[in-house]
Amino acid sequence: MIELPGIDGVEASAVADGCDLTAVTDGGDPTAVTDGGDPTDSARLSRLAEYIAGNSSHAILSALLSSDHTEAARDPLWDRCVFDHGAVMLFPADAAALRTHLAAAGFRLGATVPSVVVQHRVCGRYGLDPDAYRIHIAQAYRHSDDFGREQRLEIFFPDVPSAVGGSGVFPRQARLARDDERRHNRETHFAFALSDVDLSTYLAVRHHLAECAHMVPDGGGFNPHDRSHGAGCSTFYFTGPGTVPGQPWPRRLELICGGEQKSALAAHLGEDG
Repeated sequence: MIELPGIDGVEASAVADGCDLTAVTDGGDPTAVTDGGDPTDSARLSRLAEYIAGNSSHAILSALLSSDHTEAARDPLWDRCVFDHGAVMLFPADAAALRTHLAAAGFRLGATVPSVVVQHRVCGRYGLDPDAYRIHIAQAYRHSDDFGREQRLEIFFPDVPSAVGGSGVFPRQARLARDDERRHNRETHFAFALSDVDLSTYLAVRHHLAECAHMVPDGGGFNPHDRSHGAGCSTFYFTGPGTVPGQPWPRRLELICGGEQKSALAAHLGEDG
């Protein structure tokens, strides 16, 4: 297992599509936390890495589209899609601890860049101040797996010193965001790169996902800081009911494309509402 130090604390209950920010399980101080190792995040990271290493790109895509719709993964449209990475949101004690433990697990560390899309979504979901609760993306790479791919992970993590405001006290909403994400894996997803996403291609993809996998737009945007696919990166998230078969992750698919795909993003975000 990949050992990862985290932020210790009680669990909180959260409700999807609104997340109950009032319930904590131990009745104690809802703001105070202490730093310490967290086996939950270590297990979550290991499970994702092992799943990617043990499954082909086609198997991952078929699972996302659900086991009832595996034929959808054989559509010629998907010949243009290349598996890019799996992603998870973790809560390490600090960025240095995250990097140290990823390196110890055999990952090479790439760039760390500010998050735009996930930052906006997480802060909106839990009522966090985006100027104080900063989320970053750490890119990690490991040796080729059984399918000849280089294993790549994207790890979202909050900037804890910023989040606690230097006071040593973790804001209540941030604590609940952490516990809810650990429980529900809302930001876990699998990404496929798709070149040249013009409006017609995007509309074809959206129709295909809706018809074959009951997946709908689930946010997205443009991150100018992410240069992994060129001059910034456009992201299109889709989600479907249920979870990946046999796993605790939601059926969340990310399509990524280099550059700012304005017309496709406008259509996607308009559909997402």
